[in-house]
Amino acid sequence: MMHPVTGIWPAPNSNCSNGHDYASNTPTPITAMTDKKGMIVVGKTQGLQCGTAYRIKELQAPLGYEINDEQTDFYLTNCGGGAYFGPTNADGSPDASVHQWTGGHTVTIRDKKITGSVSWSKVDADHHEEYLSGTTWRLERRNDDGTWNKVNDSLYNFADCVGDGNAACAGTGDKDPAVGKLTIDNLDWGTYRLTEITAPGGYRLPDSDHTWAEFTIRREDPKAKAVLQGRGDWAGVTDNRLTNRLQPVSALPSAGRRAAWMVTIVGMVASGGALAVLMVAAQIRNRSYGNHSV
Repeated sequence: MMHPVTGIWPAPNSNCSNGHDYASNTPTPITAMTDKKGMIVVGKTQGLQCGTAYRIKELQAPLGYEINDEQTDFYLTNCGGGAYFGPTNADGSPDASVHQWTGGHTVTIRDKKITGSVSWSKVDADHHEEYLSGTTWRLERRNDDGTWNKVNDSLYNFADCVGDGNAACAGTGDKDPAVGKLTIDNLDWGTYRLTEITAPGGYRLPDSDHTWAEFTIRREDPKAKAVLQGRGDWAGVTDNRLTNRLQPVSALPSAGRRAAWMVTIVGMVASGGALAVLMVAAQIRNRSYGNHSV
């Protein structure tokens, strides 16, 4: 694991009356690396002098974190040292930007974790350029023991957001407003699983017990494109395109089948009724013609 490196620069060898320009290499800064607890201890042993102004600045962030550009200027008093040496005001007093700490002090530097994102599309199995709407999804994260757990409530059942511009998807799980295209951002490092909960209208829903897609956000490069690894029906997925196949006609709901049969039977009865009417009419006419001819 890479630990952050911090530099502590003493004030330049001048009266510093013009302010705050600490030298980065002249004099040579005191550099230190955090331990396993994220701590650095610097004192007289490392060359820190009482009364001298210093600047603390992070030189290198831990792996997977953004470097913190903030810097802190300080000097120590009541530690057995001499007079103040550092940036001053016009009257010779220490500049207000330099913190005065008595004896010792703890400085906390907070680094922001770099998170990742994943993007994918929902397309017709036979026409990969045909994007499908109306899907809902579940995102889970893998635990150390191999089991899966929900990331949060908003990503446990979320829909494909469709709208006019990114603002339409603010506060939703999906951040991409385009039809059939989805993006989840602000994901912590780890391995995730995507499962389809609702299929597009007229399409078959994959069996969630056998079909899902996994991806990993890596600490070494959280911003790298997350590549989906499909399982079941999605095995061999390319370009993060997850597919659905149209439902066959036989897969119509039972109510739909009854309606179809009713239409067919009614149609047959209606046709038969019309045919019977024609036959009866013909027989009547034949009889009438026969009677007339007699």
